[in-house]
Amino acid sequence: MNDFDSLNEFPSFNFSKAISKANLKSNIPLIKITGSNGKSVTSSILSNIYVHNDYKVCSLYHLYVTAPYKNIAFNNESISLEEFNSYLERYKKIISKYKLSKWEAVSLIFFAFVKEMNPDLVIVEFDETYCQVESYLDEENEVLSILTSLSLDHTEELGSTLSLIASSYCLNFARESKLLCCKLDDDTKKVVFDLTKDNDSSFYEVDSYFSPHYNEKGNLVFSYRPFKELEIASEYLFYVEDACLAIEASKILSDKFPLKKEKIEEALLNLIDIDEGKRIKENIYLFSCSNLEAFTLLSKSFSIISKGNPFHIIVSLHSDKNLSSILPLLAINTSFITFTYASSLCRDEIGYSLYLDDFPYVKDPIEAVKQIKPKYPDDIIIVCGCREIVELMENEAKRR
Repeated sequence: MNDFDSLNEFPSFNFSKAISKANLKSNIPLIKITGSNGKSVTSSILSNIYVHNDYKVCSLYHLYVTAPYKNIAFNNESISLEEFNSYLERYKKIISKYKLSKWEAVSLIFFAFVKEMNPDLVIVEFDETYCQVESYLDEENEVLSILTSLSLDHTEELGSTLSLIASSYCLNFARESKLLCCKLDDDTKKVVFDLTKDNDSSFYEVDSYFSPHYNEKGNLVFSYRPFKELEIASEYLFYVEDACLAIEASKILSDKFPLKKEKIEEALLNLIDIDEGKRIKENIYLFSCSNLEAFTLLSKSFSIISKGNPFHIIVSLHSDKNLSSILPLLAINTSFITFTYASSLCRDEIGYSLYLDDFPYVKDPIEAVKQIKPKYPDDIIIVCGCREIVELMENEAKRR
């Protein structure tokens, strides 16, 4: 992917022109999903629900950094690297002419893929990087927008308060559409409600789930109106919260896309593997966490993951993340914390210098695991933080 790797990281603001030049406009029903946390899990569960109900679905994730082709999927299957490169070759003149960024190029390739596959439904996940593609996505075919949980993240781009961040995301939603949002504080909820009203759109809020508990298989079981005792193939509570958003979305669109109850239950028991919270070995877990709220959600699962055993955290954070707020949350749960480095965007040893009297720094995440394993063979190791560390460890596990 040499041609792709040479592309800029920053938006060109020419995406709409490139889409028009490539003649990739489409009237296929579109769902947009954005927010600070839970976008990929919500997208994957919603896609899975529709696929299990025999709908054809194209999905665009904002998930994989080192393997961007994996962000493009049809019926839960990512396209191959060869397919991605074929599209890249086909549209390289347009990508070059309009100086598209990496993620704009991925988006253009995705919509070329959509045009060929002609699915029943398109699900697009976007964040502050994808905010630049809204001029194309803001079309009459947008049937629903979903706002997942919010956190004080990317404040330079989106705003310094949750209300401002919500406003930034909502500006990218279509007029005369429907907006489903997560549970919000009263002030932020009012801002979102008013923006939705000004947009001549309908406002929906996710309902509360009830009675979460674990069954004998270790899966979470919960109730969400009108469903009782839904089982999801996950031990992580944040999966339940994202599943509720997906279920509510499917209820809102039930007139356009009727669903069978048993197929929804089936979808929750057969989750897509998107590397968002997974075990790669008997006692090694991977989690992508980009902000304080994401780490807070993860911390709720520490006791379930460790099952009362000691556990170690290996963490790598981007340089712009607020370590001073995240570290105390981790330190409350374990004293075994190791800092590491996963990419050029991450903190290096100097970035952790204020805390190195208490916690060690090991530059190579794989070496950090190797140092812990012989000393504590029965302990749990949780590798978390930036997306790059998850991909690095996942690739290492596949090589072995």
